[in-house]
Amino acid sequence: MRIKTAQAGLILRNVIVTEMTMKNQLATHGKFNENTHVIDMDYDVLDVDDTQDDMYHAKLALTTKVFVKEGKEALLNFKIKHLGLLAAPKSVYETTDDFLKAVELNGLASLVSVARANISSITGIVFCQGNVTLPLINIFKLQKMKEEAKS
Repeated sequence: MRIKTAQAGLILRNVIVTEMTMKNQLATHGKFNENTHVIDMDYDVLDVDDTQDDMYHAKLALTTKVFVKEGKEALLNFKIKHLGLLAAPKSVYETTDDFLKAVELNGLASLVSVARANISSITGIVFCQGNVTLPLINIFKLQKMKEEAKS
């Protein structure tokens, strides 16, 4: 199948890691365990610029926290912030609101994928064995959770 008609008009121009902290007591890491592992993820559209004649621009921030505990003891406390720089031609999205919806769906899905890869790579370097690989994230559910948290 040719994907030309399914391509998003959104462009992920760049991703920047703006902050990263880690406190680690783990030498090795195995599979994710919902009883000992906690993942926290939040996002915010920081800026939308629609002042240019032909392009929209936006900044999307994603904060990811990973905790691994044993009993009450925290073995890993990892926090990383990503900033996605997104753009799209105005010919693709009729309104700023349409562009914003694309940023919060397609842009967020892309940024989460980059974050998953970065976290896997960084923890793979830190641990003697294994790495932290985040599970796939359902963007629709993440958006719903964010909406519920606002109200």
